[in-house]
Amino acid sequence: MAWLISYRDASNAKFGTEGYSTMNWSGPFDYVKNVIFLVLQYLLSPLPILVSPTVTMNKLIPLIDSFYIIFVLITPILLFYKKYMKGWLVLFLVFLIIPALFETNISGAYRHRISAIVFLMPLVSYIFLNMNLRSLYVRN
Repeated sequence: MAWLISYRDASNAKFGTEGYSTMNWSGPFDYVKNVIFLVLQYLLSPLPILVSPTVTMNKLIPLIDSFYIIFVLITPILLFYKKYMKGWLVLFLVFLIIPALFETNISGAYRHRISAIVFLMPLVSYIFLNMNLRSLYVRN
């Protein structure tokens, strides 16, 4: 853990305004809180979770992409979660948490998160397909 903390602190200073803010890693509660913030910043970049809001306003296309992730990918999963989706979501979390720990700047986050987002697309496609089929059965 000490290596990860020193890596993050050294990298954060290198990226200036696009770097994530320095975090307090003093105990287990801080570890959990920081990992949650890192994953959220990685997944929803460039939204200002660990960066200043001025950085967000300079990144229009990634901002649109973050809204796509929220409304088109995450919202359907939260609304229509089923037990059999657990395997997909675990795989998604593995491909999300590990890179999020090492990402230290906003520009890298929205470029690199695609490897995790790809795992959500089949799941969300399945949800949308079932929603359309249910509506067809109800009409007839």
